[in-house]
Amino acid sequence: MSELAAFLRAHVQRETVPVALYAAGEGLYQRLSAAPPAEADWGRFLVAMGEVAAERLDDGAAAARWFRRCLDQEAVHHDAESCVAAGFGQGVLWERAGDPGRALPAYR
Repeated sequence: MSELAAFLRAHVQRETVPVALYAAGEGLYQRLSAAPPAEADWGRFLVAMGEVAAERLDDGAAAARWFRRCLDQEAVHHDAESCVAAGFGQGVLWERAGDPGRALPAYR
């Protein structure tokens, strides 16, 4: 199992302490970001990191950075579903911040 797949499995199981999961993800990103794998799991990983930051650590700024990375790296991971999830996640962040004008287009 690849490191990305192992991270995604831990993310879904929700058994790992969020801070530990986030730290592991940061380390994984540092190791792989110079030459990210051209596979859908890369996009899914970026979205998962955004979700951990937003939902488990209450860090909207970090979440927005991860969602942006997913969108910016679509040419690498080629996963449209990850991009849709990243856009939706960003919309949720804007809605929580009281900015429905930016949130609504993100949901479309």
